[in-house]
Amino acid sequence: MKECKTVSTSLCMYFLLTLLFSIPFSAVLAGLGIKADLSIQLLSILTTICVIPILIKRYTRKLEITIPFDKHLNLSFSKVLYYTLIGIGSSMILGILTNLINLLLLQFDMQMTMPDLSFKNDAFYNMIIILSVCVIAPVFEELFFRGFILQALKRHGNVFAIITTSILFALLHGNLVQAIPVFALSIVISYSVIRTNNVLIGILIHFLNNSLSIFELFFVKNVVISAIFLLVSIGFIIFTISTIIKKRTMILNYYHLYKGKNITYFFKNWVSIVFLVLTLLMTATSFIKI
Repeated sequence: MKECKTVSTSLCMYFLLTLLFSIPFSAVLAGLGIKADLSIQLLSILTTICVIPILIKRYTRKLEITIPFDKHLNLSFSKVLYYTLIGIGSSMILGILTNLINLLLLQFDMQMTMPDLSFKNDAFYNMIIILSVCVIAPVFEELFFRGFILQALKRHGNVFAIITTSILFALLHGNLVQAIPVFALSIVISYSVIRTNNVLIGILIHFLNNSLSIFELFFVKNVVISAIFLLVSIGFIIFTISTIIKKRTMILNYYHLYKGKNITYFFKNWVSIVFLVLTLLMTATSFIKI
């Protein structure tokens, strides 16, 4: 129970510290006359690189956790590619589910939204988007979620840790458009980190996934490249489904062998409940009337 409460405390502190750091940073950016859309992206980067290291240092020490990061550990390209394909394929499958939910909501004049990460006619702004999505997010999010949270929860069972970490990671995105596909990706990343005992593989998978998303956004108006991307996506999905079918016995055996605590165990303390309520309220605001 101590690990669960501490993890939830760290997540609530993430909200609080992000808010506190945002105040002076916002004032500085406004004073420099930076446009609102660019200011939002810069603010996200600045708060992330300030807040995450503080939380990691404090709470890894409190729970006596060592982040499994070894840049010298041999990670074969084929292994990284294998988990990346399954991770992206899994997120694409649930992405289809997300689109179906949105289509259903349209019947009630409702729609799910997510932060705007599209490119603009501003080279510097686009560079900041790429930096935020392809570098800052993979490194800092993986160190926090797979380096700290996953390792803390692993004490209650690998499957418990993998699923709970993925739920928390999805909830923190604050919208279902990202949360549902991200949950599937996180399952694969979390498993790969436990399997290799190295958070570096999580950073690499996260980087490749986000880079592919950015690539798609950059060429979204190019019909030929969009068609190629669609075919590649179908390939990812087919590969993922076939792999899951092929490995289904191994997956079930792993689940039963390393199940550990039930997921509800994590939310049997008031701090976890507070975090859950906060993130659900955030998610609720992502639904808009059209």
